[in-house]
Amino acid sequence: MVLPTHQQFLKKIHNALDNHTDVRMEKVGELNYKNLCEEKKYDYVKISSAPVLLTEKILLIRAGIHGNETAGVLTLMKHIGQIFDYAHERGVKLIVFPLDNPSGFEARTRYNIEGDRGDAGNNDFVRYILADGTMTDDLGSKNEFKEWKWSSDSMFRFHLPQETTLLHTELKKLPLSQIVGVIDLHGDNFINRPYAYHYAYGDVARYHVIVEKIREIVPILANEYVNSGYLNGSDFVPEVVRDGQIVLDDPDLKSDADGFIIRYEGSFPDLLHRLGAEHAITVETTGVVSEQVADEVNLIWIFGLIDLIAQGK
Repeated sequence: MVLPTHQQFLKKIHNALDNHTDVRMEKVGELNYKNLCEEKKYDYVKISSAPVLLTEKILLIRAGIHGNETAGVLTLMKHIGQIFDYAHERGVKLIVFPLDNPSGFEARTRYNIEGDRGDAGNNDFVRYILADGTMTDDLGSKNEFKEWKWSSDSMFRFHLPQETTLLHTELKKLPLSQIVGVIDLHGDNFINRPYAYHYAYGDVARYHVIVEKIREIVPILANEYVNSGYLNGSDFVPEVVRDGQIVLDDPDLKSDADGFIIRYEGSFPDLLHRLGAEHAITVETTGVVSEQVADEVNLIWIFGLIDLIAQGK
């Protein structure tokens, strides 16, 4: 498949939702970048169920924060109408940020076209204050801290990329107490073997049925060290080589038998978890997985979480 431009993507989404009177697609901001002395502007779009009553539960979906991870963006482009229909038939409402880093998506780069990764990457949403007063954006698997703050909190002066800052602003406008689930769609470009794996919080046993469905179509990256995205400042040691790949011999980066990694890393799902979302999942399919299989994995997770939310589980 030839990948679309940002404008082509928005047009396809708009056309797919044209007959959905229960869905609202709106521009909520604009991103402005300079690339080789040329200014480029991108509409920042949110898609949401309409209306959302005060008693209704919401699943929040995001894709495309890392521009070179296209799997989730393409899944939403092709299946957005089906996803909203499935949710609404089950009494679950949706809020979707379908392409969080549009300039990176067009350029196929992890960060935006200015190369701005911010102080802690562009998936930067939480700062943890530890018992001794020091601060970190990544607790690893150890859920031990004194308090947490949004990384955009006015008490700090952390630098966040434009697209990250804008999502912080938009999140604070949402009915956060009604968001019971969040799915962040990614695509691992570091591992050169076909796998799926996932980041999650809480009791991951409740997702066993979802994982078994995924296992039928693609191998699960189970009981493996996962270094994807963590070799950006090399604070982690020691590094070792397995199967020709540099990996980090760190137990916080090792998946369990069902491919789950529990890591409090200050990310978008970590923030929603802290805000009270019962389900907070990051979906990963490796870049060598076919587009069809990546779509199937993403949809299994999306439909599976909708079912769990509808059942109150």
